[in-house]
Amino acid sequence: MSTRAEKKDKAIKDAATRLFIENGLDRVSVDDIAKEAKVSKPTIYSRYKTKEKLFVAILSSECEKQIEKMFEPRAEDQTLDEFINAKVTEYLTFITDPWYVNLLRNAIYYSGYFDEVGEAFLVYGPHKGVSKLASSLAIEIKAGCLKQVDPTYAAEFIISRAKSTSFFNAILARPIENIDEQISSEAEKITAEFLVLFEF
Repeated sequence: MSTRAEKKDKAIKDAATRLFIENGLDRVSVDDIAKEAKVSKPTIYSRYKTKEKLFVAILSSECEKQIEKMFEPRAEDQTLDEFINAKVTEYLTFITDPWYVNLLRNAIYYSGYFDEVGEAFLVYGPHKGVSKLASSLAIEIKAGCLKQVDPTYAAEFIISRAKSTSFFNAILARPIENIDEQISSEAEKITAEFLVLFEF
């Protein structure tokens, strides 16, 4: 059961996330967040010294929460091909989701002004994703299904290749027709490339 403090913190983060995504960090004030969250400014400042620190807290917790749902080890009924394809599809779906794209745009833009924003994005975004995916690939390497390579290298291949057409179209706000078909097609291509390089 959530405490009153936890409920307030959630209200602050939810309100700030909505406002940051809709308006950008520089066009949102602590007053705006307090009003949206129905809390006082001192309540926000008691938890976060600046709105930038609040943004970093949101970025890190949201990225971590999403990555927790992804990159699980292979299920018993999956072939290696299906497993790799599923991991690629999970990641492509995540990085083209409008919620993530808008948060990422803010992180990229404001990292030039606030070092901690860029650092938080790297630590809780790509680094966490690579680490978790590497753990699942390490199981396949140990089982002899993949070549004896550094699992981090294999994970980085998937993460880097996923930054392809769908991702850049989403980041650049280009209209994407049949996004599910595009993701499926890209996932098949990346899976085939991965297996050529890493399958034992």
